[in-house]
Amino acid sequence: MVITDGGLASRLYQNQELRETLSSLSCGLLQLRIRVIHTKPGARLVVRDATLGGSEGLGILVEEFAEGFGRPELVAVPFLFWGHSAAGTFGLTYAGLDPGRTIGFVRYNSHLRDLPVDMSILTAIPGLLIAGGADEVAGTEDAHSLWANGRASDAPWAFAVQPGAPHSSEQHLAEANALLLPWMIAVIEGRLDSDAEELKDLSNESGWFAGDATGETVSFDRYLGPRQQASWLPDEASARGWQILSGTSR
Repeated sequence: MVITDGGLASRLYQNQELRETLSSLSCGLLQLRIRVIHTKPGARLVVRDATLGGSEGLGILVEEFAEGFGRPELVAVPFLFWGHSAAGTFGLTYAGLDPGRTIGFVRYNSHLRDLPVDMSILTAIPGLLIAGGADEVAGTEDAHSLWANGRASDAPWAFAVQPGAPHSSEQHLAEANALLLPWMIAVIEGRLDSDAEELKDLSNESGWFAGDATGETVSFDRYLGPRQQASWLPDEASARGWQILSGTSR
């Protein structure tokens, strides 16, 4: 899992619950710190846009780890991205460059700021978009719009509003684990196959759907509403987590 540095990244990186979950999945955890080393126009966007050099830097870093620790399999390891605020879009732009190496992405209280993304590629990659209900920096509309565009093309994406959450809150970040961890477990296990060289597709032909308006979650085989207007979740545990995070659990 790659946590792109910025905002609450360090807090999530230190989260023991996350670390234990990743350990149980035999997954590593990397906090990617990207620094601006020149003043060219747009240089400060590197943490937001992987095409400005961050993707190459990540590749070089992983190659050095593989060589230094004698783990050649790490050279081609796939990534699941998490980013807060501006860093939330790094995973999107990396996926546009290398979708075959992107397990999924999580955007926490993030905003595109008009950054173009290639939806034709992204709609095949699982995504989780969480917006703070009291976020006065990123708001909720941008994340909802991005999610709606993806769902219009049947992207396996979920959108959730965390009630009362401001842009940057350690408490709300920890509480978001209720959805993040089960979603992450299901997506990693669903996408990775030790016998396959490529990541497995996760489609709308399985999983659960969550209605933003009703707060209800229903399994694929029982859902009768318009699927493109509902969040897609990989399993029952993540659907339950969606309800807990959004405050609609009963």
